[in-house]
Amino acid sequence: KRLGSQTSRLILLVAIVGVSGVALGYALGYPLRYVDYEASSAVALDQASLAGTIEPTAALVSAEDLGPGWAAGDAALGSFGVLGADVCGEVIETPTPLSPREAAVWVDGTNGARIISQALRVDRWKAAEEYVSDVAAGLEECDTYFREVEGEQVKVTSTDLDRDPPVTDHVDRRYQSPEGVQDWSMMAVGDVIVAIQYLAATPPPDGLLRELEDEVLRRIAPGEFTVGGVDPATLDPAVDPALTTTSTTAPGG
Repeated sequence: KRLGSQTSRLILLVAIVGVSGVALGYALGYPLRYVDYEASSAVALDQASLAGTIEPTAALVSAEDLGPGWAAGDAALGSFGVLGADVCGEVIETPTPLSPREAAVWVDGTNGARIISQALRVDRWKAAEEYVSDVAAGLEECDTYFREVEGEQVKVTSTDLDRDPPVTDHVDRRYQSPEGVQDWSMMAVGDVIVAIQYLAATPPPDGLLRELEDEVLRRIAPGEFTVGGVDPATLDPAVDPALTTTSTTAPGG
Protein backbone atom coordinates (compact mmCIF):
# COMPACT_ATOMS: atom_id res chain seq x y z
CA LYS A 1 0.00 0.00 0.00
CA ARG A 2 2.82 2.33 0.89
CA LEU A 3 4.43 1.78 -2.51
CA GLY A 4 1.10 2.34 -4.22
CA SER A 5 0.55 5.53 -2.26
CA GLN A 6 4.00 6.84 -3.16
CA THR A 7 3.42 5.97 -6.80
CA SER A 8 0.09 7.82 -6.78
CA ARG A 9 1.74 10.87 -5.24
CA LEU A 10 4.50 10.76 -7.84
CA ILE A 11 1.96 10.61 -10.68
CA LEU A 12 0.06 13.51 -9.14
CA LEU A 13 3.27 15.54 -8.75
CA VAL A 14 4.24 14.91 -12.39
CA ALA A 15 0.77 15.98 -13.49
CA ILE A 16 0.96 19.19 -11.43
CA VAL A 17 4.44 20.00 -12.73
CA GLY A 18 3.28 19.27 -16.28
CA VAL A 19 0.27 21.59 -16.00
CA SER A 20 2.39 24.27 -14.32
CA GLY A 21 4.97 23.95 -17.07
CA VAL A 22 2.35 24.42 -19.75
CA ALA A 23 0.95 27.45 -17.93
CA LEU A 24 4.42 28.94 -17.40
CA GLY A 25 5.35 28.30 -21.02
CA TYR A 26 2.22 30.08 -22.15
CA ALA A 27 2.85 32.98 -19.78
CA LEU A 28 6.41 33.37 -20.99
CA GLY A 29 5.47 33.02 -24.63
CA TYR A 30 2.54 35.40 -24.60
CA PRO A 31 4.43 38.72 -24.45
CA LEU A 32 6.34 37.84 -27.62
CA ARG A 33 3.21 36.72 -29.43
CA TYR A 34 1.05 39.54 -28.18
CA VAL A 35 -1.48 39.24 -30.99
CA ASP A 36 -4.57 37.06 -30.56
CA TYR A 37 -4.23 35.44 -33.96
CA GLU A 38 -7.64 33.79 -33.88
CA ALA A 39 -9.36 37.15 -33.45
CA SER A 40 -6.90 39.15 -35.54
CA SER A 41 -6.84 39.87 -39.25
CA ALA A 42 -3.03 40.02 -39.16
CA VAL A 43 -1.40 38.04 -41.95
CA ALA A 44 1.18 35.38 -41.11
CA LEU A 45 3.59 35.97 -43.98
CA ASP A 46 5.45 33.16 -45.70
CA GLN A 47 8.75 34.71 -44.67
CA ALA A 48 10.96 32.01 -46.17
CA SER A 49 9.42 32.55 -49.62
CA LEU A 50 9.70 36.33 -49.39
CA ALA A 51 13.36 36.28 -48.32
CA GLY A 52 15.64 37.57 -51.06
CA THR A 53 12.79 38.95 -53.18
CA ILE A 54 12.46 42.45 -51.68
CA GLU A 55 14.55 45.49 -52.50
CA PRO A 56 14.84 47.57 -49.30
CA THR A 57 14.27 50.78 -51.25
CA ALA A 58 10.88 49.44 -52.36
CA ALA A 59 9.95 49.02 -48.69
CA LEU A 60 10.21 52.77 -48.06
CA VAL A 61 7.18 55.05 -47.92
CA SER A 62 6.90 56.86 -51.25
CA ALA A 63 5.36 60.14 -52.33
CA GLU A 64 2.54 58.19 -54.00
CA ASP A 65 1.78 56.48 -50.68
CA LEU A 66 1.31 59.84 -48.95
CA GLY A 67 -0.62 61.94 -51.43
CA PRO A 68 -0.85 65.76 -51.67
CA GLY A 69 0.67 68.02 -49.05
CA TRP A 70 3.78 65.94 -48.40
CA ALA A 71 7.24 66.74 -49.74
CA ALA A 72 10.74 65.30 -49.37
CA GLY A 73 12.31 66.29 -46.06
CA ASP A 74 15.85 66.58 -44.74
CA ALA A 75 17.54 63.28 -45.63
CA ALA A 76 19.87 63.63 -42.62
CA LEU A 77 16.92 62.86 -40.35
CA GLY A 78 16.81 59.35 -41.81
CA SER A 79 19.46 58.22 -39.34
CA PHE A 80 17.18 59.14 -36.40
CA GLY A 81 14.45 56.60 -37.09
CA VAL A 82 13.46 53.77 -34.76
CA LEU A 83 15.22 50.97 -36.67
CA GLY A 84 18.37 50.26 -34.67
CA ALA A 85 17.52 52.78 -31.96
CA ASP A 86 17.49 51.97 -28.23
CA VAL A 87 14.18 50.67 -26.89
CA CYS A 88 13.26 52.51 -23.68
CA GLY A 89 16.97 52.98 -23.01
CA GLU A 90 17.82 49.35 -23.79
CA VAL A 91 20.13 48.44 -26.66
CA ILE A 92 18.59 45.85 -29.01
CA GLU A 93 21.25 44.36 -31.24
CA THR A 94 20.46 44.76 -34.93
CA PRO A 95 20.98 41.63 -37.06
CA THR A 96 23.86 41.41 -39.51
CA PRO A 97 22.97 43.75 -42.40
CA LEU A 98 23.14 42.75 -46.06
CA SER A 99 22.19 46.21 -47.32
CA PRO A 100 22.61 49.82 -46.32
CA ARG A 101 19.98 51.11 -43.90
CA GLU A 102 17.79 52.79 -46.49
CA ALA A 103 15.70 55.77 -45.42
CA ALA A 104 13.23 58.32 -46.76
CA VAL A 105 12.07 61.45 -44.96
CA TRP A 106 8.83 63.29 -45.69
CA VAL A 107 7.41 66.53 -44.30
CA ASP A 108 3.80 67.75 -44.25
CA GLY A 109 3.78 71.36 -45.38
CA THR A 110 0.53 72.08 -43.54
CA ASN A 111 1.59 71.21 -39.98
CA GLY A 112 5.31 70.39 -40.03
CA ALA A 113 4.74 66.68 -39.30
CA ARG A 114 7.50 64.36 -40.45
CA ILE A 115 7.67 60.74 -41.48
CA ILE A 116 10.88 58.74 -41.27
CA SER A 117 10.73 55.51 -43.25
CA GLN A 118 13.52 52.92 -42.96
CA ALA A 119 14.29 49.49 -44.38
CA LEU A 120 17.16 47.08 -43.87
CA ARG A 121 17.91 43.66 -45.35
CA VAL A 122 19.53 41.27 -42.88
CA ASP A 123 21.34 37.98 -43.18
CA ARG A 124 18.40 35.69 -42.30
CA TRP A 125 14.63 36.05 -42.36
CA LYS A 126 14.57 34.41 -38.92
CA ALA A 127 16.87 37.17 -37.67
CA ALA A 128 14.42 39.80 -38.94
CA GLU A 129 11.58 38.09 -37.06
CA GLU A 130 13.68 37.77 -33.91
CA TYR A 131 14.67 41.44 -33.99
CA VAL A 132 11.04 42.59 -34.15
CA SER A 133 10.19 40.13 -31.38
CA ASP A 134 13.06 41.46 -29.23
CA VAL A 135 11.86 45.03 -29.72
CA ALA A 136 8.34 44.00 -28.70
CA ALA A 137 9.70 42.24 -25.61
CA GLY A 138 11.72 45.34 -24.67
CA LEU A 139 8.54 47.41 -24.71
CA GLU A 140 6.48 45.06 -22.55
CA GLU A 141 7.39 46.63 -19.20
CA CYS A 142 8.14 50.11 -20.51
CA ASP A 143 5.49 52.69 -19.66
CA THR A 144 7.86 55.63 -19.18
CA TYR A 145 11.52 56.36 -19.73
CA PHE A 146 13.82 59.37 -19.85
CA ARG A 147 16.02 60.65 -22.62
CA GLU A 148 18.50 63.47 -22.69
CA VAL A 149 17.64 66.55 -24.76
CA GLU A 150 20.17 69.39 -24.74
CA GLY A 151 21.56 68.28 -21.40
CA GLU A 152 18.17 67.85 -19.72
CA GLN A 153 16.25 64.68 -18.89
CA VAL A 154 12.90 64.57 -20.67
CA LYS A 155 10.17 62.14 -19.58
CA VAL A 156 8.64 60.05 -22.36
CA THR A 157 5.49 57.95 -21.95
CA SER A 158 5.24 54.77 -24.00
CA THR A 159 1.84 53.29 -24.87
CA ASP A 160 0.53 50.61 -27.19
CA LEU A 161 -1.37 51.87 -30.23
CA ASP A 162 -4.07 49.27 -29.51
CA ARG A 163 -4.90 48.37 -33.10
CA ASP A 164 -4.99 45.32 -35.30
CA PRO A 165 -1.59 44.91 -37.00
CA PRO A 166 -1.32 44.09 -40.72
CA VAL A 167 1.12 41.22 -40.14
CA THR A 168 1.99 39.00 -37.18
CA ASP A 169 5.71 39.87 -37.04
CA HIS A 170 4.97 43.45 -36.05
CA VAL A 171 5.28 45.91 -33.18
CA ASP A 172 4.09 49.50 -32.76
CA ARG A 173 4.14 52.20 -30.11
CA ARG A 174 3.35 55.79 -29.25
CA TYR A 175 6.03 57.88 -27.55
CA GLN A 176 4.72 61.12 -26.05
CA SER A 177 6.69 63.90 -24.40
CA PRO A 178 6.47 67.70 -23.99
CA GLU A 179 8.16 67.90 -27.40
CA GLY A 180 5.34 66.07 -29.20
CA VAL A 181 4.20 62.65 -30.34
CA GLN A 182 5.92 59.81 -32.18
CA ASP A 183 3.78 56.98 -33.53
CA TRP A 184 5.82 54.21 -35.08
CA SER A 185 5.70 50.63 -36.26
CA MET A 186 8.18 47.96 -37.25
CA MET A 187 7.62 44.70 -39.10
CA ALA A 188 9.55 41.83 -40.62
CA VAL A 189 8.80 41.06 -44.27
CA GLY A 190 10.98 38.24 -45.52
CA ASP A 191 14.56 39.20 -44.64
CA VAL A 192 13.78 42.93 -44.59
CA ILE A 193 12.96 44.96 -41.48
CA VAL A 194 10.57 47.82 -42.26
CA ALA A 195 10.03 50.80 -39.92
CA ILE A 196 7.69 53.78 -40.27
CA GLN A 197 7.71 56.68 -37.82
CA TYR A 198 5.40 59.71 -37.63
CA LEU A 199 6.60 62.73 -35.63
CA ALA A 200 4.51 65.81 -34.89
CA ALA A 201 3.08 68.02 -32.14
CA THR A 202 -0.11 65.95 -32.13
CA PRO A 203 -1.03 62.36 -33.08
CA PRO A 204 -1.46 61.48 -36.78
CA PRO A 205 -4.85 61.28 -38.48
CA ASP A 206 -6.70 58.08 -37.64
CA GLY A 207 -5.55 55.18 -39.77
CA LEU A 208 -2.60 56.96 -41.41
CA LEU A 209 0.06 54.56 -40.11
CA ARG A 210 -1.98 51.52 -41.19
CA GLU A 211 -2.58 53.01 -44.64
CA LEU A 212 1.15 53.50 -45.12
CA GLU A 213 1.91 49.98 -43.91
CA ASP A 214 -0.65 48.55 -46.31
CA GLU A 215 0.74 50.52 -49.25
CA VAL A 216 4.25 49.25 -48.53
CA LEU A 217 3.07 45.67 -48.03
CA ARG A 218 1.08 45.63 -51.25
CA ARG A 219 4.20 46.77 -53.07
CA ILE A 220 6.74 44.36 -51.55
CA ALA A 221 4.49 41.34 -50.90
CA PRO A 222 1.85 41.54 -53.65
CA GLY A 223 1.03 37.85 -53.49
CA GLU A 224 -0.15 38.31 -49.91
CA PHE A 225 -1.79 41.72 -50.01
CA THR A 226 -3.60 41.89 -53.36
CA VAL A 227 -6.41 39.83 -54.78
CA GLY A 228 -4.85 36.63 -56.10
CA GLY A 229 -1.50 38.39 -56.37
CA VAL A 230 -2.81 40.69 -59.12
CA ASP A 231 -1.66 44.31 -59.29
CA PRO A 232 -4.53 46.32 -57.73
CA ALA A 233 -3.99 49.12 -60.28
CA THR A 234 -5.37 46.80 -62.96
CA LEU A 235 -8.58 46.06 -61.07
CA ASP A 236 -11.70 48.13 -60.42
CA PRO A 237 -12.90 48.21 -56.76
CA ALA A 238 -16.42 48.97 -57.98
CA VAL A 239 -16.45 45.65 -59.82
CA ASP A 240 -14.54 43.58 -57.27
CA PRO A 241 -15.53 44.42 -53.67
CA ALA A 242 -12.72 42.18 -52.40
CA LEU A 243 -10.30 44.98 -53.26
CA THR A 244 -11.49 46.84 -50.18
CA THR A 245 -9.95 44.13 -47.98
CA THR A 246 -6.48 45.18 -46.82
CA SER A 247 -5.27 41.76 -45.72
CA THR A 248 -5.88 38.14 -46.62
CA THR A 249 -4.83 34.74 -45.42
CA ALA A 250 -1.27 34.27 -46.55
CA PRO A 251 -0.43 31.24 -48.68
CA GLY A 252 1.95 28.96 -46.87
CA GLY A 253 1.77 31.22 -43.81
